[in-house]
Amino acid sequence: MPEPGAPASSDDRARAPRSRFEFLLNLSDTLGPLTDPAAVAAEACRLLGEALNVDRAFFAEADGGPETAQVTGNWVYRNPGSLAGKNPMSDVGWILATLTRGNSSSIDDTQVADSILPAERSALVAHGIAAYVGVPLLRDGRLVGALCVSATQPRKWTEDELELVREVGERVYAAVERARAEAAVRASEARYRTLFMSMDEGFCTIEMLFDPHGNAVDYRYLDMNPAFSRQSGFEGVIGHTVREIFPDLEAYWFDLYGHVAMTGEARRVEHAAAELGRVYDVFAFRVGEPHERHVAIIFSDITGRKQAEATIREMNRTLEQRIDARTRELSEERAALQTSNEELEAFNYSVSHDLMTPVRHVQGFAQLAAKHLDDPDKARRFLGIVEQGAQRMEALIGAMLTLSRTGRRELILGSVDLADVMTQAQMDVRPKILVRPVDWRIGPLPHVQGDRVMLQQVMTNLLDNAVKYTHGRQPAVIEVWAEEDAQQWTIHVRDNGAGFDPAYASRLFGIFQRLHRQDEFEGTGIGLSAVRRIIMRHGGTVSATGAPGQGATFTFTLPKRPA
Repeated sequence: MPEPGAPASSDDRARAPRSRFEFLLNLSDTLGPLTDPAAVAAEACRLLGEALNVDRAFFAEADGGPETAQVTGNWVYRNPGSLAGKNPMSDVGWILATLTRGNSSSIDDTQVADSILPAERSALVAHGIAAYVGVPLLRDGRLVGALCVSATQPRKWTEDELELVREVGERVYAAVERARAEAAVRASEARYRTLFMSMDEGFCTIEMLFDPHGNAVDYRYLDMNPAFSRQSGFEGVIGHTVREIFPDLEAYWFDLYGHVAMTGEARRVEHAAAELGRVYDVFAFRVGEPHERHVAIIFSDITGRKQAEATIREMNRTLEQRIDARTRELSEERAALQTSNEELEAFNYSVSHDLMTPVRHVQGFAQLAAKHLDDPDKARRFLGIVEQGAQRMEALIGAMLTLSRTGRRELILGSVDLADVMTQAQMDVRPKILVRPVDWRIGPLPHVQGDRVMLQQVMTNLLDNAVKYTHGRQPAVIEVWAEEDAQQWTIHVRDNGAGFDPAYASRLFGIFQRLHRQDEFEGTGIGLSAVRRIIMRHGGTVSATGAPGQGATFTFTLPKRPA
């Protein structure tokens, strides 16, 4: 390079291309390792200023608006004053129009140049700018910056020097942009790494491994964050395949990640990893180039949440069961209350009718007997009627006491052999069938859970009812058998007796309810009511079917697990 202000010799001109080439090569080598944009600009200005033997070299960039320019690189020699920082555009009005048009500018002497107004020359003297070269940097037709050199004394600029400034300007701007892009990448990576290291979710990247048929069969861990170990329960797996760690891992995970790797379709799932004994919320997506088959996985152990949800579901189910059970209990209590009210009404009716009838008979015929004491035969006949009324009252009162005890007595549950109960019931009714034959057809009967004493009363009452209403049948046929299902036993007692009108079936089990006259079939109307009360207390049901003259079938159920 020639001395400042000296004319270029033929040797200088011959060496210039070679020297410029060497300078630019050195410039690239020097700027390449630099990562700070300001350092890039400053080092480029230093090298250019020293090569041209000028007093100042600076790199200015448009500051995003029309009012200021930012000098990011500034090299000075012999202390002409620094221009670093923001500078008003008004200070460079003398050259701004030229640069904006995309034209380079060189001024050998700023104090005599026609392009500079007299009013601007004093400012240039103050800045120590006597000679000047500036090259614009344009992007998409817009001025984005400029590389400038200046000298404190007038100077004749050569074409090689102008070309060198232009080439350095393009390279320094590219280097600054590269440094800024790399800095942005580093900042992004730093943010990513901070997030990667601090996030609560487990994170890892894997490489999917496929067999020759394209089936995902394994994967290798490439990277992971600290939360990976907390969420998965294992560590130190980078470089290892999952099959090495968990040979029996479910095929589900290979199919899932293999699909993501092959298609690039991200997937979000909640699924159990039985091998780990955990449930995971997983988001998987492909990273890198498709042929690399890399998948990134963000996951959280949601086992606790799932267990809590299961507990809540179980609690809700239990609560619903309790509500249903309580609803049934209330329904049963309402039914029991209704039955009790009905029985109370029937009792009141019985007291006012059934009991009062024999009382009136006793009273009336006792009075007749007293009036006819002089006629012993008539008096004895009247006293006989009085005795029958008293016996009727005794039977009714005894039946009411029996019914009352069935409601008050506490159930004593245990295993009851219904076959033994049936044998005892047959013995209880035997005195009523000594004068006539009965064809007993008793099937196998089970062991049930219940109160033996009360179930004995049920069977005795039903057999007594069957014996009573088969009076006159030749022969009387009484059948007893049992049926079973998953929840209960069903017991049937059928006879070929008088039967009843099905329209009145609902009245059979009411207290003191009778469908036949007393002179047809004796009874108090309490036996079947006691049967219903006992069976309901056991948690069962009772019903009856029949037809006039065709017999009747009485059925009751007993749950296998009584309440």
